[in-house]
Amino acid sequence: MKRGLKFNGTFLLDGAHLHIRCACHVLNLIVKDGMTEISHEIEGIRNCVKFIHSSPTRLETFKEYCVLMRFDKMSNIPFDVVTMWNATYEMLNSAFKFKKVFSRMADECNTFISYFQEEVSKEINGVTTKVKRMGPPVVEDWERAMTFAHFLQKFNDATLTLSATLTPTSNLILDTVITLQLEMEEKICNSSNATLQSVATSMKLKFDKYWGDIEKVNPILFIAQALNPRYKFEMLEASLEELCYSCEAILDVNTSIKKNLTDLFKAYKEGEVSSSRSVTVDHRPSVVVDDSSGLEDDDVATRMQKKIQQKRAAAQQNEISNEMDMYINDPHQSLTYEGFNILDWWKVNCGTYPTLSKVAKDIFALLSSTVASENAFSLGERVVDPFRASLTSRTVEALVWTSD
Repeated sequence: MKRGLKFNGTFLLDGAHLHIRCACHVLNLIVKDGMTEISHEIEGIRNCVKFIHSSPTRLETFKEYCVLMRFDKMSNIPFDVVTMWNATYEMLNSAFKFKKVFSRMADECNTFISYFQEEVSKEINGVTTKVKRMGPPVVEDWERAMTFAHFLQKFNDATLTLSATLTPTSNLILDTVITLQLEMEEKICNSSNATLQSVATSMKLKFDKYWGDIEKVNPILFIAQALNPRYKFEMLEASLEELCYSCEAILDVNTSIKKNLTDLFKAYKEGEVSSSRSVTVDHRPSVVVDDSSGLEDDDVATRMQKKIQQKRAAAQQNEISNEMDMYINDPHQSLTYEGFNILDWWKVNCGTYPTLSKVAKDIFALLSSTVASENAFSLGERVVDPFRASLTSRTVEALVWTSD
């Protein structure tokens, strides 16, 4: 891809910001490691649900016990798909409501008891052996699974947010990542719940592999957050303070992000990106530097040309500083206004920030995920759909800058 883009002359900043990790894929890997830590409890609850769905008679038996425990006669629990962790999350949430029903069935229902006494084939370290079916869950199993499901809800909400296709999501990645990091660190430091502490520790290890080093995170994620007029650079500073970064480290990160944003601004200003609908390269720089090596140093014409070039460079730099500084220093948008729409704001203010709005338009068209929303929770292999990625980018662009 890099060779092709470079050959076609459409490479922006030598591909410094070309690669962004699929956020939903990383979240799935994190959740998968967490589910491994509590697989025993989840498997026991899953077997309970398998029992009631294995035959109409068993389902009727379950409903009869629901009536005895004063639940609705039409009560049911959705069966999960092992490779879709959101289905497992929904199953756990539904099963918790009927844990007393399952406990009574384990005490009284002979069919239910015999079901868990059966032996099933299971592969352990590559060897298939016969073991008893896992379950039924005891009180401690229910409590551990319930705690995990409550924690899993944050990842479920994050995946739903980042897998959206008709609204910009690139400006939400950094907020989501830092929030989840803080949640995991809080659970790790809380020794009152050993199970959740173990789960969070395992998940944090996977998290650190992809997003742990902030210096290795694509700067585009920081720039996307900074281009949110409600936060600008203040959210970044507040987030780093929560992560216990020193004042010097926060200043360094802030300076680095502002430099990356300035570099993008210059690239757009100089004509590397000349159109909002097509990316082209203008090989004529805005400040032309003549080759005057053949002239004498004291040549009057040479000195005059150099002065003109310096004046043009200074004027261009002043223009860049003016628009950037104006955006940074202008009043922030209200944090409490529920009707705020970041696309509408940049569309309205594209006259005030003509170059910066072009940068924002292309950054907000970036996808957080390379998988379709219905596959965002899949623990299986990822297949990138380039047509969907291209279509979604054009859709976002149309939403922002369609005048009719």
